[in-house]
Parts: sequence; structure tokens; C-alpha cells
Amino acid sequence: MIQVPSFPFSSETNAAVYSHCSFVASVLAAKLTLEEQSLCADFSEKVNLFQDELDKVSLTYGARVKKADGAVDNAWIATNHQIKANVLHYLHEIKEAAEQVNAVFSRFENPTRLSFKKKYGLLDRLITELRDLPRDVLETAGIEGWLEQLEQRVAHFREIQQRKYETQTETEKGQTSNAREALLASYNELVLQINARLVLHPTDSLIDAAQQWCGYLEEQRAILKASNTRKKKAAENAAAEKKSPASESASPEPLEDESQEIAPVLEEVDSIPQE
Repeated sequence: MIQVPSFPFSSETNAAVYSHCSFVASVLAAKLTLEEQSLCADFSEKVNLFQDELDKVSLTYGARVKKADGAVDNAWIATNHQIKANVLHYLHEIKEAAEQVNAVFSRFENPTRLSFKKKYGLLDRLITELRDLPRDVLETAGIEGWLEQLEQRVAHFREIQQRKYETQTETEKGQTSNAREALLASYNELVLQINARLVLHPTDSLIDAAQQWCGYLEEQRAILKASNTRKKKAAENAAAEKKSPASESASPEPLEDESQEIAPVLEEVDSIPQE
């Protein structure tokens, strides 16, 4: 007789919990009869409520980061256009200054299509190299103002991104913790009800749904076990790397005759092979 086992959700992220529960809900909706689906009504509602809470957090902080990143892109684009225009300037001193700036600027690829990590690493290097140029060159080339804007917008992006990570974590703990708790309680109750029906009133549709559910649980347990193994191995490797090589090296064997003179003792110590 098939029974649906419990699952250890405690170490799972909110995204993993939602993915797991939404899969189960979709299986039950596809396999069970209309009458049997009444068992899942509360669970399906809790899945939707949990998704709503996750979406609120994602939209709130994701939009702020996207807006700040867009402002950085605009500053880079404006700086690029200013340099390209002044390289063709009719006044010789502006043209010459712009060419000096462009010699630095053109060595860096367009960052607007790069990932955040690559983009902001590149912009840090670009800003540093531009700041190495004399200020009067930057001013004559007409980019001092835009360079200040770029610096300020990069700093603002980093501030928003950091705030996102810090605040989002707290928000998830607050706003979504209740929804997660309610969802998992409903999940556990659903497992009990399904298992009871499998004992008392088994049907082909119920057995088919339970088999697919159990197959999914086996896959998830294998994934969880592999993840825990990787984490354990990584922790062991990190601990091994922290060990001092000196603590593992063998100590010189004691001299058999402790009464020998100082010179022979030093000579024997010096003869110990160096690792």
C-alpha cells in the first residue's frame, strides 16, 4: 500500500518550498477527480498566497535595483556620447583633451549589457583610470560633470543593492514567514488526508497521484542529500586548508645522548632534512 512520506522543509529556501508545493498542487489538480480535489482546496489557496508574498518582495526590491542600474547605464551612455562628440570638436584644445580621455575610455567594453558583477568591476577600473587624468583635461573634454554623475550613481546602486539584501532578508522573515508556516501546515495536513484516503477509499486516480508525488519526493531527497554532501565536503576542505602546515610537520627526534657537547647538537639539528 502506497503512502506519501513527510519531507524535511526546514533547510529549504522560500523559492524551493514554493517550487515543491506548486508541483504537488499541479499533480493533484491533474490527477484527482473533481470530488477528490476538494481535499486540496486549502492547500492550493495557501500556495497562491505564498506566491503573492514572494512576488511582493521580489517586485519591491527588484524594481529599485533595476532603476538604480538603469541610471548608471544612462550616465555611461551620456559620458560616451560626450567624449565621441568632443573628439570631433572644432576647438583644438577641446578636441585634444577629448582624445586623451578617449584613449582611456575606449579600452573598456560597453558595460551596459554585462552582468552586475562584471559591469561594476569594469566601471570601478574605468573611473579609477579616468581620475588618474588631470582634472583640467577632464573639464576641457567636457566630461567632469558626467564622471561625477557616474561615480555617484555607481555608489547609489551599491547602496540600494546592499539594502536590498539586508532588508529583503528581514522582510522575508517577517512578511512571508506566516505564509510559509501556513503553507507547510496545510501541506502536512494534506499528506495525512491523502494517506488516510489511500487506506480507506483508494481509487486509481488517488493512487496515480500519490505515485507521482512519491517519485518527486525521492528525487528531491536525492538532490537534498547531494547538496548536504557537497556542503559537508566543502566545510571539511576549508577546515583542512586552515590547518597550519607547521602543526603537521614532524618534530626532530630527540638526541640519544643528551650529554653531548653543544657543537655536535647543533650539527645534528642542521642535518635534519628541510621539508
